[in-house]
Amino acid sequence: ITVGFLLTNVLLKNIVARPRPFDAYTEIISLITKPTDFSFPSGHTGSAFAVATVMLMCMPARYGVTAIVASALIAFSRLYNAAHYPTDVLCGMLIGIITGVIASLLYKKYQKKCNEGE
Repeated sequence: ITVGFLLTNVLLKNIVARPRPFDAYTEIISLITKPTDFSFPSGHTGSAFAVATVMLMCMPARYGVTAIVASALIAFSRLYNAAHYPTDVLCGMLIGIITGVIASLLYKKYQKKCNEGE
């Protein structure tokens, strides 16, 4: 989650500097408190998919699948609330999946190393 946060909220949002949909289209009435940072990519979606990916790779399937469904609902909510464009959510999802896969592989490698030492 920390790596995803640094990529999305610290680095990419400030490089791309895309205004949020409700800022670009003033006729949109926001249903949420308006965030003050930029739109691209979606940090909420990235975090949700990072956790869900780790759960899918490291836990029984029923937990991982449930987490993926919950992450998809979070991604949809970011679109529904006009906080992000579809490409913001897709990029956040990709960052989350990639960081989740890397974290899972590192954890499994660490776990294997620990088990070999016993």
